[in-house]
Amino acid sequence: MLLQIQIPNELIQHIFSFIDPSTVLQYTRLCRRIRTSLTDTHFATLNLRRFLHPNDISAHIKPSASPFDLLYFNWPDWYQTAYIALHTKTLEVVDWEAKPADKELMGWPLQNRITGSIPPSLGSLTHLKELFMGRNLLSGPIPPELGLLASLEILHLRANSLSGPIPPSLGNLSNLQQLHLDDNLLSGSIPVELYKLSKLDTLNLNVNTLSGPIPPGISQLTSLKRLSFDSNQLTGPVPLEMGEMVWLDFPLLQWQANRFDQVLPKGFRRDTRMWVALVRQGFRAFEGDTTEVLKLDEMSFEEAFEDYGEVE
Repeated sequence: MLLQIQIPNELIQHIFSFIDPSTVLQYTRLCRRIRTSLTDTHFATLNLRRFLHPNDISAHIKPSASPFDLLYFNWPDWYQTAYIALHTKTLEVVDWEAKPADKELMGWPLQNRITGSIPPSLGSLTHLKELFMGRNLLSGPIPPELGLLASLEILHLRANSLSGPIPPSLGNLSNLQQLHLDDNLLSGSIPVELYKLSKLDTLNLNVNTLSGPIPPGISQLTSLKRLSFDSNQLTGPVPLEMGEMVWLDFPLLQWQANRFDQVLPKGFRRDTRMWVALVRQGFRAFEGDTTEVLKLDEMSFEEAFEDYGEVE
């Protein structure tokens, strides 16, 4: 009772700030007064500053996940907010992709895999240009706050267990060049807002459970070179406008294992690499026509293109 009445909140926070951030929150169970003192952003900032090295706070690049980075994903929200706020002004590249202990031994188990969900506070890193979090054990939704990363050029979230829809807010990332969301559990439709990404070079959505048709307007992605939709539950016809997307790198176009109409729409251009690439993946120009499929399977892409189309 004496502790609760007479010791100022500031003194409680000062004393407990010397306890390691990985264990300090267990003391919130002691009494209500201590719990109140330790569960705010001010205390979290004070505590983290005592244990974070100044070079870590001022770094422009995080080349791997540190012990504090791993804790970040499972801290309560006030600690997450404080941790990110300490890096907001400097951090440009975050590489938290799980890697083997020896980079030369790619078949070995991955080390320091991150668990938990993606914290919304990551959206506060306004100077961030590259974010890699692939091959971890992340689950839950992609927070819409990632759409606040105005400087972001690369977003790599592949090979996790992320679920729910693709946030339309990702369409606000006007500098984004690569979007890798493959090998997750994402569902729902492809948001048309992604078509606002005028600098997008790579769109990788394969191995999810995305459904519905490809929304009209995809030809607005005039910088796109690599496009992968395979192994989803997408339906409907291939958009007619895709016949005009002659800028795509067609050997990297992947559409298999979906529920698309296998007949290309009437009027789809047959003098481009897009037509050749789709026919090689099982699409047909009209019902019952398998001649192109059988022939193209026996050819290289370059040979098929010489026979079936020309670059404009």
